[in-house]
Amino acid sequence: VNDSILTIIIRSTQKLKLEPVLGTPLYKELLGAIPTGTTAAQDTLIREYIHPCLLWYCSASAAQWYNVEIRNKNVGSSNDEYQKANTPEENAYFIRSLYETAKVYEQTLIGYLKDNEDIFPKYCERTDLKEDVNPSGESDSFDNQFSIIIN
Repeated sequence: VNDSILTIIIRSTQKLKLEPVLGTPLYKELLGAIPTGTTAAQDTLIREYIHPCLLWYCSASAAQWYNVEIRNKNVGSSNDEYQKANTPEENAYFIRSLYETAKVYEQTLIGYLKDNEDIFPKYCERTDLKEDVNPSGESDSFDNQFSIIIN
């Protein structure tokens, strides 16, 4: 695993996937709290809800990017003599399953924030700044689909 690529994946995933869920005010509050120390509520939010969501989104993104090499003259996939490459269909299925898992964690994160708006007032805060992202308040996953819980 290339750490420099992984760092890019984590940073971009935070910006592209988490900020729209959290909204810019809460997102910036949490980023600012990390170096100085989080409250117990922020710590719970980060460890139990944000980290799992971020982990699965990063896994999906990494599954796409770690198979691709960008060079001066072309973009292609790398070969490994000890591993058989997936077909494009197998890759698509694998990445989709990672995204579906991430969406479940995203829904749980949104539900937790909605249930605890009094603890996280920045989640409800809306700004008029064009650079800021207001939280959507809902996930776009599993439209017209069903899930089965196996005990």
